[in-house]
Amino acid sequence: MKKKLRYGAAAVGISILLGACQTPGTEVATEIKTETEVESEIESETKKEGNESQTEEQEVKESSEAELNSRYILQEKDRPRVSVLSDLGLGSELLVESFYKSGDINTMLNIYVDTNGEGDMLEEENMSIFFSVIHPGDETTGGTGGISASAKVSVEPEKNIYNPVLEIRDYWEGELTNTLQQNIEISFGREDNAEISRIQVKGNEIFEGIYYPGSAYDEIELTERYFSSVELSYLPTEVLGIMRNSIYAFHGRKFNDPVLQEYFDNRFWYTANTEPSDFSDSVLTEIERANIQLIQELEKTPYSSRTQGAFQGPDGTEPAPYLDFLDKNRETGITVNLKEAKDMGEFWVGPGRVYLPVTMTYSQWEDVKNGGQAELVTDELTGETKILEYDKENGYFLYEKGEKREENRNPDIGVWYNYKTGFCELWQASDDTIMKPVYEGDIWVVKRAVTGADVTVADASKKQVEMTVPEANSDESGFYSGNWMIHDGRGHILVLYSLGD
Repeated sequence: MKKKLRYGAAAVGISILLGACQTPGTEVATEIKTETEVESEIESETKKEGNESQTEEQEVKESSEAELNSRYILQEKDRPRVSVLSDLGLGSELLVESFYKSGDINTMLNIYVDTNGEGDMLEEENMSIFFSVIHPGDETTGGTGGISASAKVSVEPEKNIYNPVLEIRDYWEGELTNTLQQNIEISFGREDNAEISRIQVKGNEIFEGIYYPGSAYDEIELTERYFSSVELSYLPTEVLGIMRNSIYAFHGRKFNDPVLQEYFDNRFWYTANTEPSDFSDSVLTEIERANIQLIQELEKTPYSSRTQGAFQGPDGTEPAPYLDFLDKNRETGITVNLKEAKDMGEFWVGPGRVYLPVTMTYSQWEDVKNGGQAELVTDELTGETKILEYDKENGYFLYEKGEKREENRNPDIGVWYNYKTGFCELWQASDDTIMKPVYEGDIWVVKRAVTGADVTVADASKKQVEMTVPEANSDESGFYSGNWMIHDGRGHILVLYSLGD
């Protein structure tokens, strides 16, 4: 359950991509220099009073953002110590993200703190590492076979190389067909001159290699979900070409085009291991093939045609009033009523809400587990709070002040620690996060935005449909909701999925 940010056409990253596509090296430097000169000229012609006013506005904005961040994302100094992260000297991405093998994106690993159901997830030194190989065609529901493996590591301070036993399992049609054990070497560290975690595996032909977190790759989502035209059509054709070829680069393909080869050679995650003549599209998944086809169709369509009457990017628009609430958590809830929406040209503005998880600090959770109480904000719009209690026999109780605790027992409520934000979150039933409203007002939805619902983002995106405004006399509600989104840099909603059981 995630939320994502879709770039704007004027983003620095896009400028660099365009430079790389045109003339390697020189164009980028020229472009940056020109922007600097223009900014200097504008600044020298701006009155001192105007500068002071802009500075004050910026300070107010930064202060507001800092206040919001402190409510939803704890600073490192205020977070409890997580033993495995501290001992390895790595960031929260180690326990939050999937790590993909450089040059073979179909092979990945995930790491979890292993408490055996009893230990403390922050103090525990044991980790379970799970490896998997995606077979093309099996990435969504209904796969027939695959290879997985696991290993356990007991982390020690200032030790980054370990030699666990890897247990490999081979499946076919849901049945275990073979197992194998093998000693391997796993090392943890950071990419040279970068704050990017990397994991290196040695000793097994299938899983040997270097792994990086998904966020370190350029547009890794091209391998994880089906994209939609609304989030791609306003991008420059050169950028679309880079995105399409990134899929091949993820699989280690080399390029005949020297410009493309130089561009990807400069991406630390890229491992060139297959000549163009030897590369087979059979390694591409159904998702990757679909995204390549979509991008190719857009590349063949003139920019003016594919953006006619459609969203042309966030440039020139004001930030959405709820923008600062986005990207604060792995899960952000959005509701919007398009039946009451106003037509703003390229997008609709309809009434709705933004939701974030109900949270508490780790020390509050400790107090609750030891018999105390925690008063948690469950509605930031009204200031409403509820009391959380726990006992070993009956589980958690979440109730309003003045109510009887015994009437509000909920055995399906659980608590987990979010390594990314530093807060603890409540969930209920089968991992459905308990959310609270944090904003109410206008929600901006791009025309032709898409929505979908399923357990995984891969399956939800496969079923995605266009969000529409119902006719005036229609029985359709026009109400949309979701907890996983794509938005641009101004807060326009491009994609809204509802993930869960």
